Amino acid sequence: MNPENRAATYFYEYSSEEAKIGTAGAKTVGEAALGSSSETQVVNPVEVTGLKRGRPTTTGSCRPAKRTGHGKTESFTTPALKVPVVEAGPSLTVTQTTALVSALVNPEYQETMCKAFQYGLTEAYGSEAPCEPEGVGAGASGEATSANLTGLSANTEYHYRALAENKTGKPRAG
Repeated sequence: MNPENRAATYFYEYSSEEAKIGTAGAKTVGEAALGSSSETQVVNPVEVTGLKRGRPTTTGSCRPAKRTGHGKTESFTTPALKVPVVEAGPSLTVTQTTALVSALVNPEYQETMCKAFQYGLTEAYGSEAPCEPEGVGAGASGEATSANLTGLSANTEYHYRALAENKTGKPRAG
């Protein structure tokens, strides 16, 4: 941005509707002052938070302090909402009749619940144990959860998996 020898400030405006850029319907972030020179200055990037995933969102407007000028409106589309990603973790403690098992659940930016751990002699499972903790948050990386499996038979192989769900849904069984 070139302040053209005047004290200037800049900010970014954003909205899910391009027509709202430059109006009271837009949200603003990143307001900062520029020096008063005739040189083009690079403005600092800002992080825009609280966007709805999967909806078009526009951004990109600069306004000097003493006169109004808008930068070119640019646009981007946020990624679609995703189901949680579940990765089985290690069997932490195994005895003749019990096992403590774990999983990592990536909530994919939405409040996510670990519904249960299913377990059994085959991948048809047949038994369930509650997750601890059940709520794994709304972040973007794997959150640990575990379950105590009981009533197991000695010297027997068991299969298990964690089931998780967010507002978008649950992972397909595979």
